[in-house]
Amino acid sequence: MSANPNPRWSLIVSAGDGPEEVRAFVAKLAEVVAEAAQTTGLAVVHTRIEGDPARPRSVTFTLTGDAPTALGGWCGTHLLIHSARGPRARRRWFAGVSLSPAPPAAPQELRPEEVTFTASRAGGPGGQHVNKTASAVRAVHTPSGLQVRASASRRQKDNRREALARLSALRREDHQTQTQTTQAQARLGHHQLIRGAPVRSWTLDPHGELRGGSADA
Repeated sequence: MSANPNPRWSLIVSAGDGPEEVRAFVAKLAEVVAEAAQTTGLAVVHTRIEGDPARPRSVTFTLTGDAPTALGGWCGTHLLIHSARGPRARRRWFAGVSLSPAPPAAPQELRPEEVTFTASRAGGPGGQHVNKTASAVRAVHTPSGLQVRASASRRQKDNRREALARLSALRREDHQTQTQTTQAQARLGHHQLIRGAPVRSWTLDPHGELRGGSADA
């Protein structure tokens, strides 16, 4: 199977199951992370916000490029140290940043020029009923490596048509499996928030903007 020259990634900034107050931190952190992604040369091709844009439960960026290398240091728990007032005011808020492969794009219509056919004799009982012509075909979809063999018909043309149909079905099944896997990883990234050992810590300046981003909690 050929490597994807332009991989897509899902970068999720999430409040996990945290309260509404931490969601304001998510909104500000998402802005900072998106700027970092673009500064490192990644392309942000799509942004999805879950909830109120000012206080989202999560923000998901679809990126292209070498995101694990560029943003590896951003993944994990982020701590906001808030100078809240009052004896019972909460001063520490946590948000999570996770990276996973983005769900693959839906497969385009199968193009015959991407398929390599190899003819062979169809199997069957011996005697006069044996197929002495190379009517069976093996079809290989070169970009994905998927392959099928069709031999039901004694006509090679019919078997080629059947092979193309089966390859198309296999590609749809493969896409569905990949999509389910990446969606499960994304859900895990949204809910798995470890409150401790943050990768970066932040404070708010007098104007309500994030400052810091150091690795020290």
